[in-house]
Amino acid sequence: MTDQLQEVDELDPDAAALDPSLAWYEQYKDMPYAKLAARMLELRTAASVAEQEKIQLDKEHDVIRLRVVPERFLKDEITSMNIPKVGRLGLAADAYCNVPADMKEALQEWLTENGYADLIKPTVNPSSLKSLVKTLEKDDLNAGEEVLFDPSQVADPDEKSPFEQICELVKYTPFMRASVTKK
Repeated sequence: MTDQLQEVDELDPDAAALDPSLAWYEQYKDMPYAKLAARMLELRTAASVAEQEKIQLDKEHDVIRLRVVPERFLKDEITSMNIPKVGRLGLAADAYCNVPADMKEALQEWLTENGYADLIKPTVNPSSLKSLVKTLEKDDLNAGEEVLFDPSQVADPDEKSPFEQICELVKYTPFMRASVTKK
C-alpha cells in the first residue's frame, strides 16, 4: 500500500494534500473485500465515537458559555475582559427562535400584514427533494421497460419527462454505496 501512495505522490506531489480521497482510493482499490469491509466497520465505529465525543464537548462548551461565564460576570459585575494570548471574553444578547407547526400560517399572515413579507421564503426539504428525484428517475427508467406497444402512450419526442425536467433545476448525482451489516 505504501508503494501505491508513492505512485500518487509521483504523479502529483500535492495530490494527497489537496484531495486525500485520491490517496485513499489508491490505498484501497486493490485491497481484498474482507479487509475493505473490516476497514469500513472500523471507520464507522471511529466516526460514531468521534460524534459522541463532539456531543459531549458541545455540551461542556454550552455549560461554560451559557451558564458559568454569564453568572460569574453578573456576580463580579463585569461585562467583558481582555485575556492575554486568548482574546476578549464578553457577553452578547442572543435568542433561540422557532415556529410551532400549527402557527406557521398565522405567522406568515402576520408578517405579511405588518410589512415583513420579505422574511417569508418558500423552502424545500432536501431529503424530500432527493426522494422525489430518485422516484422520478426510477419512473423514467421503468417507462423504458414496457414491452407492449400502445400508440396512444407514445410521448412527444420533444417533451421531457418529469425526471429530465427536474434535473434541469437541481444538481442530481447518483452513486453506489457499499455498506456492512452486523452478523
